[in-house]
Amino acid sequence: YISSTKSSSTVFKAQSGFGIDDYVISPNKKYLSTWEVKFASGSAILQGGQSRVYSVDLQNPGVKNLIYDEVSDKDTPIHYPRAITDTGDIYSDTFLPNSGAGWAYGMSVSNLAGTAKEDLPQMKNGTYGTQPALSPNGLTLSFAGYEASDGAKVEYGFRKALISPTTIGSFNIQNKIRETLLNLSGDYISYVAWDETGGNLIFNRLSKNAALTGFYLYDLFSKTSKKIDLP
Repeated sequence: YISSTKSSSTVFKAQSGFGIDDYVISPNKKYLSTWEVKFASGSAILQGGQSRVYSVDLQNPGVKNLIYDEVSDKDTPIHYPRAITDTGDIYSDTFLPNSGAGWAYGMSVSNLAGTAKEDLPQMKNGTYGTQPALSPNGLTLSFAGYEASDGAKVEYGFRKALISPTTIGSFNIQNKIRETLLNLSGDYISYVAWDETGGNLIFNRLSKNAALTGFYLYDLFSKTSKKIDLP
């Protein structure tokens, strides 16, 4: 869509029979990655259907790169893109469809063409509990982290890393180093996102102390957090 002329044109279409479930765009707006899905015949859910991740250089949108082509089943997580960088690297989370909170089964990275892919051992199943979000400058993924070794263990129907993450974690996409930014120890973090304006983090804290429960702004420079006053 071109705002100056108020005109739009199609640059990217899903493959025949598939629909675009989600997409991510690089901070410099040069690269796009899509998640396309196709249900099995007669099914109204993704389990048993097909899942594909594509990438495209928006300066040459006629060429689509197939990154992952998978069939969904009840035991095998499938990939979906969470971020694409200014250099075209695609970071995908893995997801078990139709199983409740099925995300955070581990992350992988691929180049734009899909010819070089690797799993990230720093982001394996059981070590994080929210879908990682890319910073506005395209250099860091943030998420709620789980520090103990039993994060993949199922408790009350969910993996422990999803229901009781206590930290804010970051993953540097340049040096592949993971860090813990904040540890609330005893309280849980259910949401982590970037403040697009200030470049800091917003997170939701769940505490047995009602006065501490709520949304917070985490300042990356001072490494301090402050509760956001909401009605």
